[in-house]
Amino acid sequence: MAFFLKFDVSFFSIILLVVLYITMKLRSELTGTSSQLFFRLLWITVFLLALEVLSWAFDGIPGQNKLNYFFNMAFAWGTSLITCVLASYLDYHIMGSYDRLKKRCFYIQPFIITGILIGINLFCPIIFSVSQDNIYRRESLMILLPMINVITFTYICYLVYKQRTKIQKEIIYVILLYVLMPCVVAFVQVNI
Repeated sequence: MAFFLKFDVSFFSIILLVVLYITMKLRSELTGTSSQLFFRLLWITVFLLALEVLSWAFDGIPGQNKLNYFFNMAFAWGTSLITCVLASYLDYHIMGSYDRLKKRCFYIQPFIITGILIGINLFCPIIFSVSQDNIYRRESLMILLPMINVITFTYICYLVYKQRTKIQKEIIYVILLYVLMPCVVAFVQVNI
C-alpha cells in the first residue's frame, strides 16, 4: 500500500489516460493523421508515467543498479520522443499537411540527439549516474535534455508566429500553452 501511495498521482494519471483513450475510441471513429498523432502522444505519456514509477521504485534498492539505470535511461530517452510527437501533432494542426511532416521526419531529431547523449552516458556519465548504493543522480549536462526539447518547441512557436494570420486566435493560445507548459516543467525539474 505504501508503494501505491508513493506513486498515486502517476497511477491515477495512467488510469485517466486509458479511460480517455477508451472513451474517445467508443464515441467516434477517430481516424486520420491528427487522431493517430494524438493517440501516440497519449500512449507515450502512459509509457513515460510507468517508466517514471519504475525508475523511482528501483532507486536506492540494493542490487538493482542495472534496472535503476535502465529505467532512468529509457525515461530520459522517452521524454524526447514525446517532444517529437507533440511537435508533429502541433505542426499538423498548424499546417495541415502529412507530406510536410514526412519531409521534416516527424521531428525525430531530438530523439536521435538524446539517443546519442544517452549512448555517451553509458560510458561517461554526463546526463545521469547511478551510484554503487543504487542512488540516481543528475550530472552536469542533464540540462541539455530539456534544451534540446525547448529548441524544437521554439521552432513550433516560430511557426505559429509565421502562420498567425491563418490560425484562429484561440488555437494559437492553446498551442502556445502546449509548448510553454512542458518547457517550464522541464527546467523546474532539472533545477530541483
